Amino acid sequence: MYSIAQVDKNGLWVGTSSNGLLYFDLVSKTFSNPVEEETETLTQGTVYGILVEKKQNLWLSTSNGIFHYDIKTKVLNTYSAAYGLENLEYNFN
Repeated sequence: MYSIAQVDKNGLWVGTSSNGLLYFDLVSKTFSNPVEEETETLTQGTVYGILVEKKQNLWLSTSNGIFHYDIKTKVLNTYSAAYGLENLEYNFN
């Protein structure tokens, strides 16, 4: 586990070393993968950092680029070399 962010009182967003982004429901005390069907790149990679923006969406720094995840619509946007990033891995260094 590399990073944790809390958007609301119901759960925690967790960045992991090999399972990507997970959501921990504080009520049921269970983990789920909210973007499992969206992209293998995020679910099998490492999420180093999670930033919560004012609109309660997530910015993720990963081993496969930078991602923006809209929690309400469940839309995931990927930013990689195609968007001008020089590197795919954005870690805590």
